[in-house]
Amino acid sequence: MLEAIVSRLASDPDVQVVGTATDGQELVDAYRTLQAEGRRPDVVLCDYSMPRLNGIEAMRLILDTDASAKVLLLSAFDDRSLVVSAMNAGAVGYLLKSVPPGDLRERVRTAARGEPVLDARTASHMIGAIRARERRPGGSSLEGVPLSEREVDVLRLVADGLSNSQVATKLYISSQTVKTHMERICTKLGVSGRVAAVKRGIETGALVAS
Repeated sequence: MLEAIVSRLASDPDVQVVGTATDGQELVDAYRTLQAEGRRPDVVLCDYSMPRLNGIEAMRLILDTDASAKVLLLSAFDDRSLVVSAMNAGAVGYLLKSVPPGDLRERVRTAARGEPVLDARTASHMIGAIRARERRPGGSSLEGVPLSEREVDVLRLVADGLSNSQVATKLYISSQTVKTHMERICTKLGVSGRVAAVKRGIETGALVAS
């Protein structure tokens, strides 16, 4: 599987695979070494099922080392609890191993831009888990945030992994207008950054999977 993924990524002339690892601790050590050498990876594609440390444990150690690291979790399991755990731990996104090669490369590019890799299914899992938690006795009740209709449209497209220019094309507005909308969204949600905005939008109910 590792060799197949490396081959898929290396077939893109714009992608350079700077390192590989066969278990979670080796991944953490490799990241720290690359960072110390000034070759910090733009994206870490991290398998969930690994010896010694699983993907979420390894990701947490990487984020402890470098809070700005972009970790994209890869798994064979379409499991709600795993998706939510990964995103809550700081993953920039979650992918199934069955993802087509072209989609894998595009998702890695999306993650490299710091944009969330959340398809409708992933977002649906997160929403379902949050609603289930709120229905339990003692569960927290999160109030909705008054985003405008246009801001919700922008946030939903960002959650789908679109860049500012792609959102602008979809909504027939300028990229600068999209940037302004995102700044207002982040202010209203009390967060910083696109990934945090999507997560907070889902938690508050401002963003609902279609």
